[in-house]
Amino acid sequence: MNYLKIISVGIVLSSAGLFAQDSSGVRMVGQAFPQWAETFDMEISDDVLFVANGRLDIIDVSNPENPDYIWYSNRLGYCNQVEVIGDRAYVTTGYLGEIQFYVLDISDLANPQILGKLEEDHVSPLQLKVSGNIAYIISHHSVRIYDFSEPEDIMNIAVIDSTVDFMEVDIERNYLFGYDPGDGLRIIDVSDPASPRQVNFFPYHIHITDFSYANQKIFLFVSTYRNYGVTILDVQDVMNIDSLNHIPIYNREGGVISVQDSILLTSSYGSICSYNVSDMENPIRTGRSNIGASCIAVNDLLMFVRSGQQ
Repeated sequence: MNYLKIISVGIVLSSAGLFAQDSSGVRMVGQAFPQWAETFDMEISDDVLFVANGRLDIIDVSNPENPDYIWYSNRLGYCNQVEVIGDRAYVTTGYLGEIQFYVLDISDLANPQILGKLEEDHVSPLQLKVSGNIAYIISHHSVRIYDFSEPEDIMNIAVIDSTVDFMEVDIERNYLFGYDPGDGLRIIDVSDPASPRQVNFFPYHIHITDFSYANQKIFLFVSTYRNYGVTILDVQDVMNIDSLNHIPIYNREGGVISVQDSILLTSSYGSICSYNVSDMENPIRTGRSNIGASCIAVNDLLMFVRSGQQ
């Protein structure tokens, strides 16, 4: 069975920002929904969790010990990616060479409305990022860029031909960072989304299983035998990328990561760990829990994970 587990990761607010408490800070505070099948993506917005679960689920998590459904629906199709910004949700559905990209009005969480929809063949959505009125969708061997300024008339405005498995978008600096497996990190200028151009490339021939971006740094979850752990790259100057550190994690299975300000959260091989990375040269592990996760979402205090463990 697969569960939604809600975990306190010991992150608290202070005048200095976000930091982690001691090792007791990683503990489970809630569990629900053992009927869940495979979960592909999760997004947290305020006290509401959005889950691409094959269907789209919207869940009230204001009480972590008793999360409750607000709405769910299969009518959008086979949901696999979700992004939430303000009172809109962006969803991709489909598989086997077809895609539907939806723009939803979620101002009434109990009754989402479809504002726009795009359907395309020969596209399999693997990851979605949204910036302004632009959506970036990884498909096989390409990143496709869509303009939804007018949701009723969504347009494909560009295609980046590259085998990118993971991506993040820096909204303020207008860069897309894409990791090409077995090749390296591509830095693409998307200040004009209709004319994206690669401005730099950082060779890194190592297999990774997840990728996160925060504070102008990239965190790569490396899953090769001699390098298992998280490698941190400094991309403040995109023309002069540097490797800052590597945090060993002593497991031998691929994992997922999330970064919240100066807190790095890793999940692999039946454990979740938190690290304080405010000092990149001296990261400190601050918590651990014997729970594994294949999909995670994080807010200031809680970590929401999809886990097959009871």
